[in-house]
Amino acid sequence: MTSFSRRDLRRAAAIPVLVAVITALHYGTDPTYLHLHVLYRELYFVPILLAALRFGKWGGLGTALATTALYAPHIAISIRTPESTVGNVLEIVFFCVFGGIVGSYVDIRRGYEKAMTRPEPGPTDRIGRRVLVCLDGSAASQSAASCAGDLFGADPETSVTLLWLPPDVAAGPFTDGRTLGEATSSASRAADDAIKRATSALQEHGVGEGRVGAAIPAGGGERPSDVVLRAQREGHHDVIVVPGHRLTRAQEFLFGNVAVRLVREAPCPVLVVEEPTVGRGGGPTGADPGEHANALSSSTSG
Repeated sequence: MTSFSRRDLRRAAAIPVLVAVITALHYGTDPTYLHLHVLYRELYFVPILLAALRFGKWGGLGTALATTALYAPHIAISIRTPESTVGNVLEIVFFCVFGGIVGSYVDIRRGYEKAMTRPEPGPTDRIGRRVLVCLDGSAASQSAASCAGDLFGADPETSVTLLWLPPDVAAGPFTDGRTLGEATSSASRAADDAIKRATSALQEHGVGEGRVGAAIPAGGGERPSDVVLRAQREGHHDVIVVPGHRLTRAQEFLFGNVAVRLVREAPCPVLVVEEPTVGRGGGPTGADPGEHANALSSSTSG
């Protein structure tokens, strides 16, 4: 339950007082003084702003609607011209838009500050004991497997689950039936090949075959990120290792980005491993010769 100090209560009480004073000025001023009524109308933005800053979106919208209810009768009894009528109607719309936008920004800002100051979870001894490695057949996914083995393979209690995420090839104006058929028929072979190569990479880093499991989800039309989140919940995995791909903002907007969504929503640490960039010399640019992956980002949430 939110507690209010006396100062907060005084600020909150000032909002209806301001609305009442401005409304009284409207109804107490001769309708022929149009310039004063225009000034009073603009003053309504002050209590709407205060309500939005103090109570967020619903405070700003609520005050805007209350102001509209009080101001509308004055519009009906005042001197009306086509210009003034349009202006008054637009101003009422602006009341609601202004209160909603400012209040929404305040809510988002408060949510951001709350997330940034959330206390750290208590210590745990399970970090890295159950690792979920996502494979999509790319070079980045093999780098993810190698990175997981390098980071967690030394712990004999660590177990690794390889989760196959088939590429999303959907029917559409740019995809013919032959392409869909070829993609469907090759999915099983691609999964077996990716799992074998990832298992071999893990073994090279000390993760024995008995500590490696594989999962190939049945096709159900789920988004790949939903498949990963469900597998993490069901397997109680402590870490997710996912391949990262450099996409443009347009590609992310239209088709989504599995790694970005997992970083935002997964209830455990997420390690995003990018495919090494090969330079002219044949090795990863900007990396040591033995470095196999470049960690882009990670998330630790409670």
